[in-house]
Amino acid sequence: MTESSAAQALPFLGVTSDPLPMPPEMFAALGEIIVLWSRIESSIDADISTMMQFPVVRKLAKKAPRTFTQKLDLWRRCVRTLYPKIDAYQSYADSFDEAARKVAKVRNHVIHGSWGLQADESGGFMVTNIVALQHVERSDVIVVSIGFLHVLLNDMRTLDNHIISFICSKMWHAHQGWLKLDGLPTAK
Repeated sequence: MTESSAAQALPFLGVTSDPLPMPPEMFAALGEIIVLWSRIESSIDADISTMMQFPVVRKLAKKAPRTFTQKLDLWRRCVRTLYPKIDAYQSYADSFDEAARKVAKVRNHVIHGSWGLQADESGGFMVTNIVALQHVERSDVIVVSIGFLHVLLNDMRTLDNHIISFICSKMWHAHQGWLKLDGLPTAK
């Protein structure tokens, strides 16, 4: 018997799962978190692409970053490189970067963690984030309730507003002639 035919002859268990005992408003909040995070990341990607029009910025990366942290790192380097003398941009970008990293950590835990199947007495679900390869290096547990998700969503909406405001303000400043990129060649 070949390995392939042996595998075909092995029986498999038929397992079905029941719907998760989670209130619909939690599913809705999780869906909104996914969509809103995509919008935040897309805004950062778009701003990086716009700044990459300038040769001095284009040199900062050979390929597009994949993770959110890598995108933030590149975005921050782009802002520093293209607008080194505009203190308002630097402080705005520093503030956004710090807040985005904090929110990303919580969002990653909620979205990529392993959710318990039962709510506790407060209605919260245990969500475990395990970092392991050959052995468990770290295991973090948080309790996620609808209130917790609403706080996360509010923080994400603030981030979304800030990155959109930053991008639109730069366009407005350039349109008004207030944004001067001293010594930089124009975008091509």
